[in-house]
Amino acid sequence: MHSVGYDDASARQIGAVTGKLVVTARRIIGGAARLHLSEMAGVSQSGAMPALKGEALIERLPSPAIPLTQRERQVLCHVLEGKANKSIGRLLGISHRTVEIHRSRAMNKLSATSPTELIRRALILDRSAS
Repeated sequence: MHSVGYDDASARQIGAVTGKLVVTARRIIGGAARLHLSEMAGVSQSGAMPALKGEALIERLPSPAIPLTQRERQVLCHVLEGKANKSIGRLLGISHRTVEIHRSRAMNKLSATSPTELIRRALILDRSAS
């Protein structure tokens, strides 16, 4: 079962009620990006896959003209890992609205319209550097 609107908590709840696997779009995109980054880094897929974090994606992007603040980087890392704003807020001890503000400012500084666009850029830039 799949729905774009589910966050991780909603997916677990629906899965418990229905007894079916619920896969969120964020998890699919995040998993595909981590797999691709692992392959590009030459990490062996024979064992357990190492957890590549959003920080790895941010490091692959060119530095913005206005540097990201520490909090913007923290929020953006979680966003690139596929977490929802409310989940990020709980992890960082801030409101989901504050997460939205930091996320928006970070995306503006990076001239991006979506996390998917940032992931795509990180993957493309890495290929052209090889």
